[in-house]
Amino acid sequence: MSGNEAREARFSSELLGILSALSAPERLRILLALESGGLSYSELMKTVGMSRRRDLGRFSYHLRRLLEVGLVEVDRESRLYRLSSAGFSVIELLRNLSLRVDLGGGLFVRRWLSVVEPFDKLRIIDSLVREAGVPVRVASRVAGRVEDELVR
Repeated sequence: MSGNEAREARFSSELLGILSALSAPERLRILLALESGGLSYSELMKTVGMSRRRDLGRFSYHLRRLLEVGLVEVDRESRLYRLSSAGFSVIELLRNLSLRVDLGGGLFVRRWLSVVEPFDKLRIIDSLVREAGVPVRVASRVAGRVEDELVR
């Protein structure tokens, strides 16, 4: 097996592991609960609606699966469970996917998940004016507020 074939096989195996881990609603609830920050084992269990008495084994199994595929990590000192960078990426991807699938009303924006580019206040103003029909004065204020939040 060549180097490329070995890398592809490893990638396929890792991807299948992640997709398998995402197949259980309990694991998705755990990921979403950790999106806002680290939680202890018992806090996480409570947040996803499981109880120690009734669901301990099931919760432990689902959390272990997420740890095994690298979507969740535990801080050994604080003993808090957190999303890994891969976990955050998966949540972002799932949110983007759900926006594309959602046919209901709401605001949609064009997002480039794989492109990182410098913040450009003028580009935001231009996009708001051109694509959303926002008055220049309002677009300028919005872009200024976005810039202020990013600098914080």
